[in-house]
Amino acid sequence: MNKLFKSALGLASLRNISSSALHPARTVSTRSLLQMSVASNKINSNWCQCRFAHGKGKPAVAEKELFEFLSEEIQAEKKIQKSKSIPSEIDGFQVKLDGPEVSLEKTVGSEKIEIHFNVNHSVDADAEPQIDPNMDEPEIEMKSKPSFEVNFIKGNKTLGFTCSFIPPESEPSEDGYNDLFSIDEVDTYEGEWKDNHYCMPSVEEVLDGPLYDLLMNYLEEKGISNEFVDKLSNLSTGYEHASYINLLSEIQKFTSQ
Repeated sequence: MNKLFKSALGLASLRNISSSALHPARTVSTRSLLQMSVASNKINSNWCQCRFAHGKGKPAVAEKELFEFLSEEIQAEKKIQKSKSIPSEIDGFQVKLDGPEVSLEKTVGSEKIEIHFNVNHSVDADAEPQIDPNMDEPEIEMKSKPSFEVNFIKGNKTLGFTCSFIPPESEPSEDGYNDLFSIDEVDTYEGEWKDNHYCMPSVEEVLDGPLYDLLMNYLEEKGISNEFVDKLSNLSTGYEHASYINLLSEIQKFTSQ
């Protein structure tokens, strides 16, 4: 399988103005939206002051300002953090974390199922967020939607799928059923995966329609359904946010030394 970690989605997000206002995968209140507005004199003023201090201030002053800003930013991010803990199990899959890499594993009979993804660059900063106008404080949430790899292992043989989330603006199917994800590649191999293994692309022009549908049915029958993939996205969103907060904390610790 063409490993995901060689080509993570290039969806980098801005994370440098306040209270998570520019950080995707965050829930943003109306107040935060106002802070994001170009018409907000307060933001423009604060941002200009920050840029001025960066250009004119001494290193010790810049470091102190960065430390103080991070203190406020970390508290703001923790306040809006939805997932305080990362689940250790989802639908029978055991969750394992290693830096930005996430693995889910479970065994059914003689078959082992492994799912791998990476939370780095997994938040679509370009997607238009959904806003509920009926809420007193409308919320904006942009979720982490990483490409993910699904491997079915029987003995020394592996049937592997590389999948990705379908953009929300995609047109619905003719039968009215909308998949949350699509198959990008399929391959099968013995032993360890190597670069010289052939991967079958599943783009519509290459992969026969009925075969693609049967492969999607195969995944669903094995538990990789829309409902499960939505849970995978929630897991990724929570872990990505926690990783971001941890990164801010590490930067703050560095500036305090």
